[in-house]
Amino acid sequence: MLAVNPLLCDSYLTHSSRRLPSILRSEGKYTKLPASHDDIWFNYLYGIEDVKRVTEPYTKTLFKLDAKTQNANAKGSPYHESNRMFRMFHLLPVGNIANAQENAVTTDYGQYVIFIRNSDWAEPIEN
Repeated sequence: MLAVNPLLCDSYLTHSSRRLPSILRSEGKYTKLPASHDDIWFNYLYGIEDVKRVTEPYTKTLFKLDAKTQNANAKGSPYHESNRMFRMFHLLPVGNIANAQENAVTTDYGQYVIFIRNSDWAEPIEN
């Protein structure tokens, strides 16, 4: 079994309007919500800067977190020794955050990350 964690940066999600507080709702069945895992107020992911540094805006990139290096003398993935990419932080307590355990490492939770930058929402077709 493989685990893939989707991460967003400067993107938007489609959300059912009726499930949102009135202050966040748009008119219609769906609301366009900003989504970014680098937002220290609501949803900051430790390690998000790692993938931002090596990607370009308006891209989608697949990262293999448990990759071994080609050099036999080099260490393997840095995610074997940290919980970056699976540990969250926020300053404003809005909603629950699912976090990796403090002493766990990233590769205990997942092997891949799909990093999506600057993606617009999937605009629904209204019936």
